[in-house]
Amino acid sequence: MRTKLLIFFLMLTLGVFSQKKQNWKNTFLYGFQLPDELENFSGIYLTIKYKGEPILPKSVKIGGKSIKIASEPFYLFDKSATIDHTKLPFEVQGKTYYWLLDGDMLTEMALHPNRYQIDITTANSEATKRFHLPETFDCVPENCLNVAYLQSFTATKRAKFLQKKIWKLSVREKKITLKEQPETIKDSTLTFSLRNPIPKGILMALPELNKEDHSIQEFTIDNCYWIENTFLIPIKSKIIKRQPDSCYENYATIEGKICSKSGCITGKGSGLCSKLNSSTNKIKYKLTLIIEP
Repeated sequence: MRTKLLIFFLMLTLGVFSQKKQNWKNTFLYGFQLPDELENFSGIYLTIKYKGEPILPKSVKIGGKSIKIASEPFYLFDKSATIDHTKLPFEVQGKTYYWLLDGDMLTEMALHPNRYQIDITTANSEATKRFHLPETFDCVPENCLNVAYLQSFTATKRAKFLQKKIWKLSVREKKITLKEQPETIKDSTLTFSLRNPIPKGILMALPELNKEDHSIQEFTIDNCYWIENTFLIPIKSKIIKRQPDSCYENYATIEGKICSKSGCITGKGSGLCSKLNSSTNKIKYKLTLIIEP
């Protein structure tokens, strides 16, 4: 009699567990992540769209219970079994977006690939400088995982399987051109004395220099460059007449050798200045010139 009761309770228990597993048979888990670099930006919004519009919160059966489909994926910070207000029969990894759907939605997704989409938007200007946003991705049915199937795995096998199946959204990064890269501006001070010959390049850069002044004169010149162990200082004249074609953005070395950043015969400047357009080894300076009496 005791054996019969034991078998009865065992069958009843198995039936309960089987029913619980059956409840998840028609429930699917969709997990995806943002690129690590984009993850660090605040103000990133993800929306599930249906036929180009945010999906309406219709009621479906999830885990045997009637719930409304979320229009936004749920972001899980740490490992947990709870997605939004739904408790799964196992834990899933953190730092991941999850969305729960039913079998009918998955079938429609497979038959009509463009109907379900993930839309990524942001109001963060720093994020849009680095990434092509907004961005839209079609939902991929192959990445929807059946919860009952996952429930049949061991915890270790399930964790590895999920890690493999979580979709890393390939949001495109913008290529930052040389002109877009912020320049570091350094400061430096050069001192000369009227008791000695002032270098020719300094005289070109300072046409307002008073050689008869008996006090210390100080001048600040922006947009100077240090390249190939040489200072290039912008000079006032816009056109160098001795060049066959007009030259612009003209600079002089301290010794007085003139070159141009643009124009001239090639259209790309001349001499050392032409390297300012492409070199990554140049350093921008703000020079303070002190002229002692």
